[in-house]
Amino acid sequence: MVESETPSSSEDTTNNENGGRLERDGNPKKHRMPSKLYIGYYYDGIGIQFTPFAEKSILMTEVTGMESGDYFSASLSEDNCYYLYTGILHGSYMISCVTEDGSVYSGIFNAD
Repeated sequence: MVESETPSSSEDTTNNENGGRLERDGNPKKHRMPSKLYIGYYYDGIGIQFTPFAEKSILMTEVTGMESGDYFSASLSEDNCYYLYTGILHGSYMISCVTEDGSVYSGIFNAD
């Protein structure tokens, strides 16, 4: 497994207008350091490009419009370049990716 570089403390890790990071959902019963692994994403105006932390990963991906109720899902891999076609997005979206080992990475994306 190849880890992404850890961002410096001054690097912005929020989900901005074009992309951001999906952080791993933690188990509230376990107390441990947050994972340095994350899944990056970038919205290009017609779809979302995901950047998994491990080569040859498969991501079960869901994007749900919080106001609109729009829903997109796909199994993403190297075969489809980790790209999910969504068309033009407006508003807030919950993004969730499940990796092969069952870990869930999620975040909220604001498209304007």
